[in-house]
Amino acid sequence: MGGFLSSAVRSGIQHALDSIGLREVVGQSFDRVLARLVDELAPAGSTKEEAAARRATIEVLEFLYETVIGEDGDLSALEQMDQETVEEAVTRSVSGYIYNRWLDELGLSIEKGAVNEAVAVRLEREVKEYVELCVALELDGKSVIEIDWGGREGRRIIDRVYRDAYALLEVGS
Repeated sequence: MGGFLSSAVRSGIQHALDSIGLREVVGQSFDRVLARLVDELAPAGSTKEEAAARRATIEVLEFLYETVIGEDGDLSALEQMDQETVEEAVTRSVSGYIYNRWLDELGLSIEKGAVNEAVAVRLEREVKEYVELCVALELDGKSVIEIDWGGREGRRIIDRVYRDAYALLEVGS
């Protein structure tokens, strides 16, 4: 998501779409373009991590639709995003991915009987806020569009926040 948004802001939406192999979607319906974006940025997969990434991507694209793109579906509006909006979108993407992964673990804990329903509800609220805060702190002072999220630095940030959130699951049960 970060790479795509960075490309859209720096080089334009056409270049960003070209860079992920979606040149042909230009001029198609907005719904079709969004579906293809989700499929390309976070393809449906068989692992919990892939499912978490897909849910986070959908959530961020919904955020961008509501705050930047608008009802006319003009993706070129992404080219005009300011640094703050890009950072918010990337932060939401990273937080959403980590939280969605954590939710999967919470579900397993419930199934195993390690966490009861009341604790699960409390943890859901607390951990969502905790993950958002931790990601914001990790990214404070960093240029989120410069981070290679598939590389070492991005993995380090994600893994650290996920481990901290997972530890809350162990403490909360």
